[in-house]
Formats: sequence, structure tokens, C-alpha cells
Amino acid sequence: MFKELSPKEAEKLLENSNGVILDVRTQHEWDKFHLERNNVKLIPVDQLETRYEELNNKSQLIVVTCRAGVRGAAASELLDQKGFTNIVNVQGGLLEWVTYLSQSGQMNENKFQETFMLLMSH
Repeated sequence: MFKELSPKEAEKLLENSNGVILDVRTQHEWDKFHLERNNVKLIPVDQLETRYEELNNKSQLIVVTCRAGVRGAAASELLDQKGFTNIVNVQGGLLEWVTYLSQSGQMNENKFQETFMLLMSH
């Protein structure tokens, strides 16, 4: 079973672990914007069935994100079925995550506006 957490709650979990952020959007979406962190990995949701073994530690914290949360939930369910035990899906996906980063002062307003528009465009 996976958890659904807010971006703020997910950030707190990541602070205290060696977890990975799994972005399950497409390569095209990733190229437009992705979180600039060392622990971010892209595996598009439509490739996860064949690539999940790249996440080699089934007990490691995996924070799953997509654009708005729907694909993340599907990916989280798949990982759960594959035996992963510490899965968190970010509620609202990157749209909510960048909003949280902006509201908490971790992203300036101009960058937030630009990023939000990029995320909204397909």
C-alpha cells in the first residue's frame, strides 16, 4: 500500500532519508522542467513495468511525482504490486510541489510563474 502525502510532507520525509524522487512523466515533459536535485530519477509511467528494477532497493523511500498526481498514483500502485514497501505519491504532483516551493520561499515568483506555465502546457 502506498501513501498519498502533500509536497510539504514528502519534503520532510526526504530530508531524513536517502530516498529517491521518481518522476513518471514523459521525457518531453522532463525536458521542459524537472526538479533539480541529485536524487531525482525519470522513468515514464508507460516504461515502469519494464524498468522498475532500476529502483533496486525495495525498502528505500520512493517519492513518486508526475504533473498532477494521477500517473503518480498509477505508478505507485504498480510499485506496490512489485513488492516495494516505502512508496509515497505526491498529492497534486509537480503542480502542487512547485506551488509549495513558491509559498515556502524556495522558488521565486518569476521562476514559479514560468515553471507553472511549462507544467500546464503539454
